[in-house]
Amino acid sequence: MKPVFFGEGNDKIFGVYHNPEKSVPNPKRVLICSPIAHEYMKSYRIIRILADRLSQCGNYVLRFDWAGHGDSYGTFNNCNFKLWGKNIGCALEYFLSEADDSPLYIVGFRVGASILLKQSPFILHHHEIVLCDPVLDGSFWINLIHFIHRDIFSGNLPDNSYSTNELIGFRYSLELLNDIRFFNINTLNVNKKYDLICSEFERLKNAPFFLNQTRLFKSVNVTNDPDIWGIPELFDRVLLNSQSISSIVSLLTGNSK
Repeated sequence: MKPVFFGEGNDKIFGVYHNPEKSVPNPKRVLICSPIAHEYMKSYRIIRILADRLSQCGNYVLRFDWAGHGDSYGTFNNCNFKLWGKNIGCALEYFLSEADDSPLYIVGFRVGASILLKQSPFILHHHEIVLCDPVLDGSFWINLIHFIHRDIFSGNLPDNSYSTNELIGFRYSLELLNDIRFFNINTLNVNKKYDLICSEFERLKNAPFFLNQTRLFKSVNVTNDPDIWGIPELFDRVLLNSQSISSIVSLLTGNSK
């Protein structure tokens, strides 16, 4: 496990590069795109566990902090999909220069999956994409975090707080709110199918997208994970175990342990 910085000029992205811990016949390169904002913090530990398990199975792995998160440059209130899309490009450039020419998979979580799906057709066409509990309808996600925010801070907020862009401790720019709000996977020009891993709760929330799932997904793995993203009482619960992680490891390596 090696901490790294990459990117242009002073705009450095912080990442962690995991070398394979053993030699296998067909290793893979796996780039992980984390959730954003409070979900990034909630899932940080489980993302590391995923990277560790994939490297233990003989794969190269790179995980990174989005701009405005962790040890990367920038502030959250100046971020948007375009900027984070450039982060993915920088991460890919660094990863491709470090690892061998093994097949490259990109795993996107939550809004990280939405950002990934907005990238150039070249990236999406030439690399395998795995979506984990993805945000398929951004307007639904915006409504969800408004609901969680109001539930958590009910009775402790000034009267004008609902008109601000601060949600669960993160101040969103209007541009970012619109990037998320207007994201809908059905509006994208999908020219390939993706592997999908999601909980039963997420499948039910996104039921309309599953009516025509064969157009979007080449495989769908539904787990029994609890509703870890949508329950206000669990908003600050750190994820330490997840069937989704085992499903990703199994999909990429054939080994769920």
